[in-house]
Amino acid sequence: MRKNERKKIFKTYLESLIYDGGPNNFVIFSEISTKRFVQAAGGNGGRLVIIDIPKVSLSKNEVKTLERVFVLFEKMDEAFQGQATPEQGSLILEKVFREVFLMPDNYSIETELILS
Repeated sequence: MRKNERKKIFKTYLESLIYDGGPNNFVIFSEISTKRFVQAAGGNGGRLVIIDIPKVSLSKNEVKTLERVFVLFEKMDEAFQGQATPEQGSLILEKVFREVFLMPDNYSIETELILS
């Protein structure tokens, strides 16, 4: 899958969180072969989505990379979280999969969208 294709998928699904469904929507983006994932949440009528990266799925090196690269993300007990517009979120998600999870340039994703 090409980078532009993934970014379009990321943006489209992040937009669904704030334009469709109800107040508690979420989506999970997973890399197909490794099942590495990032989740996001948002509510209809909102402007920003919350990007959430659970720590339980991260190695020590990945945590260090997130702390260094994503200084705007809040470090919670169980996850890294940050708010973004869908456009910003699509860039962040691509960066997480490429720089934190070290996915190859042609990695593929699958999505699970839950609209409440």
